[in-house]
Amino acid sequence: MIAKLKELGLTEYEISTYLALLQHGPITGGKVSKLSKVPHGKVYWALHKLSEKDFVHIVGIKPQIFHANKPEIAINNLVKQKVDDLSGIKDEIIKEIKQIGRPLREEKIIEKIQVLSGKARFALNDYFIQNAVNEIRYIFTYEERSYSMHRQLVDAIKRGVKIRFITTLLNKDTLKLIKEDLKIGCEVRYLNVEEIRIHIMDDKEARIAVINPKDRKDRTNIYFEHTSMAKHMAAYFDELWRKAKPLK
Repeated sequence: MIAKLKELGLTEYEISTYLALLQHGPITGGKVSKLSKVPHGKVYWALHKLSEKDFVHIVGIKPQIFHANKPEIAINNLVKQKVDDLSGIKDEIIKEIKQIGRPLREEKIIEKIQVLSGKARFALNDYFIQNAVNEIRYIFTYEERSYSMHRQLVDAIKRGVKIRFITTLLNKDTLKLIKEDLKIGCEVRYLNVEEIRIHIMDDKEARIAVINPKDRKDRTNIYFEHTSMAKHMAAYFDELWRKAKPLK
């Protein structure tokens, strides 16, 4: 009990004084000192502090008679005062911190969709490989790729980027390129998927290349800077990856 009263902010002298009054009051300050064993020079200081905290009320002048207020009233008043004080401090701290910190701005959600063709699709290949941080997933035929792509793949793997390719075509020419990629650390599998190619970077950006069945060099590329769409495409890739045949 004494420890809990101290937690509420009462001193040891105040606690001893108040308990003596509860048991023996109303009495004079001298008797409080004698019963509580609080030094005479300290007891009046403790009594007046208790009065300020609504634990004690004083009657008369000479002699002063000290009365203990009911514990439920005294403690409730003290707790309420503590709560009010802390609430005020909280408001002041929040106000001061807001003045120090810079105002927070809502981040814009970037969602971009573009249709690309011609040389732009090769530039997009380079962009994906150069900027990947975690993983590249790619479904393509291995029929053609830019001159710089292999060197960029080497650099990406050195950065710790995981690269997984699903090739949709196996022949003498494609196997040569596949073996080069396997040698540098790419993972390659084979699956016969017709007329659609996808490329995903870090589950954040992606593209779809739709092949014209009448002219395989005629491809429409749709680029997405859209996290949700990229994640759905990555899930589709992973489903095909499980079905694909590993190449070594």
